[in-house]
Amino acid sequence: MQICLTSYDDSAVPDWVQARLAEHDCDLKIHQCTASDDVASIAAESDVAWVFGGGNEITHDVLPGLTNCRFILRTGTGTDNVPVNAASQRGIIVANTPEASTDTVAEHTISLLLAVLRRISELDRETRAGRWQLNRTKYPLLTLTGKTLGLVGFGRIARSVMKKASGFDVQVLAHDPWVDDDDMRNAGANPVSLHQLFGDADCISLHCPLLESTHHLVGEQELSLAQPTSVLVNTARGKLIDETALIAALDAGKIAGAGLDVMETQPPRPDNPLLHMDNVVINPHSAGYDEGLRERFWSDSVRTLIAIKETGQPIWVVKPTP
Repeated sequence: MQICLTSYDDSAVPDWVQARLAEHDCDLKIHQCTASDDVASIAAESDVAWVFGGGNEITHDVLPGLTNCRFILRTGTGTDNVPVNAASQRGIIVANTPEASTDTVAEHTISLLLAVLRRISELDRETRAGRWQLNRTKYPLLTLTGKTLGLVGFGRIARSVMKKASGFDVQVLAHDPWVDDDDMRNAGANPVSLHQLFGDADCISLHCPLLESTHHLVGEQELSLAQPTSVLVNTARGKLIDETALIAALDAGKIAGAGLDVMETQPPRPDNPLLHMDNVVINPHSAGYDEGLRERFWSDSVRTLIAIKETGQPIWVVKPTP
């Protein structure tokens, strides 16, 4: 089986990767493509085109040139940098490695949520500036215990967040048009519409993919429904939120705060107002990272490639969206 690694956002490909694949009669070509034209010429005859991380060189225009390709493997969870529907129409199966960062993103989600509710960053800055006495008027502290948690998207990460948050005795609402309502109920969440979720949840966390239908999913209308004590957390994709609407909602006190691991433009412009709001905690798209992530990424990718070779199917398949 011919495999072409078209790009990787790691320092190097571990030596064991190629050796392990060779044991299963997989021939791996390694390239660091910088343009879609490179992919079309280099991966044309490969059975599998492999993108490790956030490279976006496999575009709609590239697909017709991948004449022998039967699979596209995207190492990571999100597939907004792969034309899944177009590939599926050409009979190409798209795979990913979604479990490598599930728990780390879920942990980070809870961390951001608590940091905003308990105003951890603000109080840290106050203490370092020599202001020890808590100003209860300026810094009203909120709690997670007993609150209603709204999950937008109900995949692996959202379910992990729900499990980790269960110790806080939260009630869980969930919205996901691609998950059956009974599946949500059986998992312990109450399925609701997006607008009901924004109206009823104290804490709202985004866990859906970035698609045409989810671009600016959270805008002025959704935020206008939220409670003034509610908190919004996003560890999924920055463009799920209309940042102009979010800034206006925060300025007007329509929501209490936000925890953002992702933003519309990355890195954000220095003049982005969100960077200067005390009730916003921002991280550099780091939710999925821990000391073992890269090893899990490589390991899960190799396992997937071997599964394709041995069974004709990847471990995890990305389904096209309606």
